[in-house]
Amino acid sequence: MRSFISSFKKNSKKNWILTWCGTIFLIVIIMFLVEFFWRKAGHVPKVIDDKALWAIERSKINFKNPKTVLLLGKSHIQVGFSIDTFNTICPDYQIFQLAIAAGASPVAVLNDLAVNTDFNGIIICEMSTEDFFKKNWGTQQEYIEYLYKNYNLNAQINRQISTFFQEKLVIMNPNLNLYNILENLVINHAFPTPQHVIMDSRRDYYADFTKYNRNKKNDRLAIFNFLESKYRKQFDAKNNFSISTYNKPWVVPLKVEDQWLYEAEAVVSLAKRINDRGGKVVFVHFPISKQMAAEYPKNLFWDRLKKDSSVEMIHFFDKKSLNQYYCPDGAHLDFRDTPGFTKSLINELIDLNFIE
Repeated sequence: MRSFISSFKKNSKKNWILTWCGTIFLIVIIMFLVEFFWRKAGHVPKVIDDKALWAIERSKINFKNPKTVLLLGKSHIQVGFSIDTFNTICPDYQIFQLAIAAGASPVAVLNDLAVNTDFNGIIICEMSTEDFFKKNWGTQQEYIEYLYKNYNLNAQINRQISTFFQEKLVIMNPNLNLYNILENLVINHAFPTPQHVIMDSRRDYYADFTKYNRNKKNDRLAIFNFLESKYRKQFDAKNNFSISTYNKPWVVPLKVEDQWLYEAEAVVSLAKRINDRGGKVVFVHFPISKQMAAEYPKNLFWDRLKKDSSVEMIHFFDKKSLNQYYCPDGAHLDFRDTPGFTKSLINELIDLNFIE
C-alpha cells in the first residue's frame, strides 16, 4: 500500500513538472510566432524613454572632464543630432543625450547643471525662440525632481532590465499591446504600422519619414492639440519655475519681443555661469520650417539676444551648411540627413574652438 502511494506521489510530481514545462514551452512558441509576425510586418525593437532612462544617462556624467559633451533640448536635437557621427569624428569625447522629447524647454536642466553641479565640459543646448520664454522654463523640471527624489539603485536596475528586453524584442513595444492593436483595427481597419521614430538605449532617436503617415489618427497636429488640452493645467503649474541666481530686476515691457529679451537674458546668465568656471555652452536653433520660424521673426528675437550675448549662439538660418536641410514634418530631420547635419554642426563648433 505504501509503495502504491509513494509511486502515485512520484507520478503526480512528474506530471506536474511536465505540465509546467509544456506550458512554458507553449508560451515561448507563441511569443516567437508573434515576434516573427511583427518583424515580418516591418516593426523593429524600440527602447521606450522615461525619467529613469534619462536619470541613468545623467548619472554617468563625469562633471570634471572638460571633454564631456552634453546634449540638452527637446526632440529636435534627439532626432537631428547623430551620436554615432559625433563619436566617429570626435572619438576622444564622451557624449550624453539629456534632451527630453516630451519637455518643451531645457532651461530647468541647464539651471540644475549651472547651480547644483561643477560641470565644466561642453553643452550643446538646442533652443527654439519660444524656449526662452519664462512660461516654458519649468517644463523639464519633473525630470530633475525625479533624479533627486525618486531615482535609486532599485529604479536603475529595473530600468536596465526593461531596456535589455526592449532592445531585443519587438513585442515589448507598448504600441503593439492588445489595446492599441484593437484600437487600430477599429479606427484604421488594419494592424499598427511601423513607427517612424525609433530610440536606442543611448536615448538617440532615428526618424524615418518614409514611414510617416499624416492621415493616421496619431497625426502630429492631432497629438499636439490633444496634449495642449490635456496637459495645459500641468504646464501652467510649472510656469512658477524661476532662476534664483538671476538678479536683474524684472520689468513689464510693452512688446512681447522686449519681454522675451528680458527672460532670455536670465537663461543666458545660466550658461555664462558654466562658462565662467571653464565650461563651454552654445545655444543652437535647429532647423524648422519657414512657417514655424515666422511665428518669432529672427530679427526681433534671436538676433537681438545674440548681438549682446556673451554666450555663443548658432541659428541654422545663418549658416549655409545648416540651412540646406528639409524637415518633413516641419520640425525634425530625417535620419538620412542627421549625419550630414551633425558633421556640419561639429565643423561650426570647431571654428568656435568648442571642439579640438
